[in-house]
Amino acid sequence: GGSYTLTKDIIVTEPYASDFSGTFDGNGHTVTVTVPLFSAPQSATIKNLVVEGNVATVNNGNVGAVASGTSFDCNFFNILNKANVTAPAETTETEHRAAGIAGRTNGYTIFERCTNEGTISGTSICGGIMSLASADDASEAVFINCVNKGVVTTIRSSAAGIAAAAECPLGIMLFYNCRNEAAVTGEGGAGGIIGYTTNSLGVTGVRLYGCTNAGVITANEGMAGGMVGVANAQGTIENCTNEVTGKIYAGPASTNTQRHAGGILGSAVNKMLISGCKNYADIE
Repeated sequence: GGSYTLTKDIIVTEPYASDFSGTFDGNGHTVTVTVPLFSAPQSATIKNLVVEGNVATVNNGNVGAVASGTSFDCNFFNILNKANVTAPAETTETEHRAAGIAGRTNGYTIFERCTNEGTISGTSICGGIMSLASADDASEAVFINCVNKGVVTTIRSSAAGIAAAAECPLGIMLFYNCRNEAAVTGEGGAGGIIGYTTNSLGVTGVRLYGCTNAGVITANEGMAGGMVGVANAQGTIENCTNEVTGKIYAGPASTNTQRHAGGILGSAVNKMLISGCKNYADIE
């Protein structure tokens, strides 16, 4: 617990405790990292922070410049990440995921005015803000005014400018006025905002409102969309725009996969309402 405010720039070479549950106010200062700033914070608020450096780890399956592991019931406000984040090759026990802000979240989570400018890369799911976001037991994960400006690449799984994977079996996942400006490349689902969503048992599932994509979206094998690559959860996409620079490309179909590309949505398995959306980019 407790409340902490930075009074100067600092360098971090070891993550803070995994049970951190207080408030960390960067006060506009810069933290230079070689490891994630926090390891699995719980019920914490992290805000007003600039992060620089390079983060690469082999010890954790979920890697973010600000938080690794699984962050539970956390709030991330006004954070700018400039650090490059790299996840190592997968092992038989662990899928290694990379993101600009947090590796994985669960519970009631808010990302507001968070921006990633770092290069994000790995062999499993990778996202500019979040790699794997979960909303279980009627909880919520909310992304408001978040922006990705860093190239996101994975050679094996899904990738996205904001959240590579959105799991909401019983909860709600909301994306308001989020924007991707950089190239996103994935092997499966690739999207400017979300790579793929899992099945939803709730009536809301995933909702995108007022989001934009301006980056080239590529799925080497699979589905690519300006907003969402693959939608397994039901939900809505409203008043979203894929700009003229947001070319959508789905690689040639193989014997095991199908090829789908869309200016807004690559592929939908469940009910997905699309309303008031526009695409101005080429689709291949």
